[in-house]
Amino acid sequence: MPKQSVALIYASLPPPVGGIASIVAMLHQNLAERSDVFFVSPMAKDAKVFAKIYRPLLNLVKLAIAIARVRKDGRILFFSSAGNSFFEKILWALLVIVMGRKPIVVMVDGNFPSFWDKCHPILKKVSAQILCNPQLVLGAQSEGWQNYYRSIFPSAGIKIVGATVAPEFFEHTRAENSALRKLTIVYVGWIIEEKGIIDLLDAMAILRATHPEARLRIVGPLFGKEDYWKRASSDRGVSAQVEYVGSVSDRQRLMREFDAASIFVFPSHFEGFPVALLEAITMGLACVGTSVGGIPDILDHGKAGIVVAPKAPIELANALKTLLDDHGLVEILSKQAAMRARTAYSHSACIEFYKNLLGLK
Repeated sequence: MPKQSVALIYASLPPPVGGIASIVAMLHQNLAERSDVFFVSPMAKDAKVFAKIYRPLLNLVKLAIAIARVRKDGRILFFSSAGNSFFEKILWALLVIVMGRKPIVVMVDGNFPSFWDKCHPILKKVSAQILCNPQLVLGAQSEGWQNYYRSIFPSAGIKIVGATVAPEFFEHTRAENSALRKLTIVYVGWIIEEKGIIDLLDAMAILRATHPEARLRIVGPLFGKEDYWKRASSDRGVSAQVEYVGSVSDRQRLMREFDAASIFVFPSHFEGFPVALLEAITMGLACVGTSVGGIPDILDHGKAGIVVAPKAPIELANALKTLLDDHGLVEILSKQAAMRARTAYSHSACIEFYKNLLGLK
């Protein structure tokens, strides 16, 4: 009988993109060659009705077969968002516990509080009983998220999970400052209202009176609403100041977008642990973010960036104005941001954290 492994990571490997995929890709790159850990990808989601029915069942079967390859005191890691994904992961965790192993469930959805508030009381009770099992570890992406999950699952074993970005972001050397760069603000992420894009356009409209030379580059998918967003800019009189770049999947090009700006802005209304913000501090941008999800933790509660309230365009505009007016402060925040990334979110520290979580030596 082949030797059983210490750990299993049950999560989709790239090409899927996003926060979870980047974490799994990093783990795979650093751990895949070890004999005591292995990776299994669940079946991908399919829009077909039949697939929606059989996929969860087949994933349970696939997980059960993989669990059998892990020794009795071994650990199984997977990631959970909100909605149906959460309930599916609850079933996975229950299966792992029944089969005598230890589940590690890392929560990654910034919209979880809204989802949880709407859940039926019976579903809440059952879910809480499973998540509070002493065999289970619940992973939270920041101190703020840890406090939130502790408030709804008080007896759960909750640990803050490590985070990092691709090594290229740490290796990059920032270009010399320029007049254009000092006036350029960049946003990277989904272009939807829940990410605070309307607030950002309103803030740019306020800035136009005092800083007509300021420029905002909005990088991310428009989801077919190009005309809507261009009209939103036009209605506020900021079309000349705002450029919609569109999606950027090439990492080198994304790094050039970061490098061309001195300020990164992230005005989201809800958030888990935004990779784009982590990339921005790693590259040494002065950042402005809202006080939601993991954003305050990434910005070290105001020491490595400016934290403002969500849905507050005037406060957002004032923060951006402060940075546009004070290049000395921009340089200070830039250095503090880069230092924060290299101390709290280094690549090696993140890998070591997950190795400890998985019981790997």
